[in-house]
Amino acid sequence: MGNAAWFQNFGVAATFLAPGVSDHSPALLNLESVVGKKSGSFKFFNGWLQDPRVLAVIKDAWEGDFRGTKMFQLVSKLKTVKRHLQGYHRSHFSNISHRVSLAREVLLKVQGDLNLHPRDDTLIEQEKTLLQSLLKLQGIERSFFQQRAKIQYLQKHDENTKFFQAKMRENSLRNKVHCISTMEGVRVEADDDIGQAFVSLSGSVG
Repeated sequence: MGNAAWFQNFGVAATFLAPGVSDHSPALLNLESVVGKKSGSFKFFNGWLQDPRVLAVIKDAWEGDFRGTKMFQLVSKLKTVKRHLQGYHRSHFSNISHRVSLAREVLLKVQGDLNLHPRDDTLIEQEKTLLQSLLKLQGIERSFFQQRAKIQYLQKHDENTKFFQAKMRENSLRNKVHCISTMEGVRVEADDDIGQAFVSLSGSVG
């Protein structure tokens, strides 16, 4: 067990050794840096649907010219849609929290100018546009962290970004296998060795 600060600063594995003559089992903590995880499978980001242009991106990718068997065409279309969505995400949704911060700074600057010139129609329109943009970005940011943390029960206007980030890390650490013992009793920790051990163990069970 550990709180968010512990998971943020240390590794996540503890090996409980045999107690021997003691009443307690010694715990061997692994404090080395967490190994960088491999890129996961493609996931559709629900926040994309808040941008009406995304549907056009999907439509254009899907209607491309694909030749071959029906199955080959389907797979090619899906891969093309995935590639286009990933590119659109990098251009419009990446570093979403940073985009929110920048949008908020620009809005505050215009609002400050508007306080000095309350009758300036240009500033009034700018504030309205910037406010709508900020609210949209905040909605996308909230959707991103809710989806990543698999939490849907917080109210629509709650601002709990730090909680979502901690929950994301907690979920990731809980799902990671750090070590496994092979059929020969050898303890392995490398990702490739762990995967091979799982294959061997599942084969022996079958």
